[in-house]
Amino acid sequence: MNRIIVSTSKRKKMKKNVFFKNMMRVLPLCLVFLVAGLTSCNNENERTTSSHELTSLTETSVEGISSFFNSTSLDGISILRDFFPSSYESYSQKDTCFMINSRAELEELYSGEKKLPVINFEDYTLILGMAMAPAGYLIEIHAINITDDAINVTLTMKPLEGAFIAAIVPYYYWGLYEKLPQKDIVVKKM
Repeated sequence: MNRIIVSTSKRKKMKKNVFFKNMMRVLPLCLVFLVAGLTSCNNENERTTSSHELTSLTETSVEGISSFFNSTSLDGISILRDFFPSSYESYSQKDTCFMINSRAELEELYSGEKKLPVINFEDYTLILGMAMAPAGYLIEIHAINITDDAINVTLTMKPLEGAFIAAIVPYYYWGLYEKLPQKDIVVKKM
């Protein structure tokens, strides 16, 4: 019986050669998956034709809007609840978003007693929304993008510190924008 004796240094060298040969086979596959993953994030159906950023309320010279929509009612809950009266009666509500382009639309939605602010609806659109999410988050409008088919409202969900009850609760958000076209609204949370 003939035995081939291989020294330890040759074994290490052979292992390195096998390792590098395997890496050369795997590396192109990794690159293919990386490129495929990066390109799959670019959804062709959501091509943005234009984008609207949140208009600074100080630049609009419309006073009282921010203080109204950021205020709370006597029970400490956001005044925005008065635009979604069923949201605090039933937690089975779905996310809701309204694009308001007239004073009549605003008055039709509002069920509160506080006087509504004056908004120039010829130049601006008001977005009011309610998102259902677990307790313990801060939800804000991150971006508004206009596509060929819809207006995409992207919300950011930032976790707050501390302990919270394990419940799904309504969160309210709003934004004042330069006049938006009348299209369907799609809300996305991130």
